[in-house]
Amino acid sequence: MELAASDGWVKISIRPKTGVDVREDVFKLSTANGWALRELHRDGATLEDFFVKVTAKTQYAEA
Repeated sequence: MELAASDGWVKISIRPKTGVDVREDVFKLSTANGWALRELHRDGATLEDFFVKVTAKTQYAEA
């Protein structure tokens, strides 16, 4: 979990186990505690992320 604050808001990044979607639990926790949610989303790796990772490994293997 990472925390960052700006403009009076706190940004929290949660990295659950692979395949686990915690958005509903986070929403329920927020509601139960009266915390305002400004944004809630799930990030995933893109095809570009995968390509960069694969090509970086290939470059190191050839060196």
